[in-house]
Amino acid sequence: MATNNKLKELVGSIGKTVECAASALGLDESDLSNAVKCELGMFMMYLSASDGEIKWSEASFISDLCDLNLTPQTIGDFIRDKN
Repeated sequence: MATNNKLKELVGSIGKTVECAASALGLDESDLSNAVKCELGMFMMYLSASDGEIKWSEASFISDLCDLNLTPQTIGDFIRDKN
């Protein structure tokens, strides 16, 4: 679990770094941290489905890491919807 917390902190740090970079460039940085989490979550969803099966442990890990509320079913529905 400690590894998951470190990963979660890293994901949060990446989001804050993106917000700082956007701010330094004069761009609107509002909510970029959440966008980073969502993009990472989507990438991980596709990886979890790449073997043809989405496990509860994978859905739970992605949910925890990216502050999302996912089940294997919602991941599968999302992937089918977005192709």
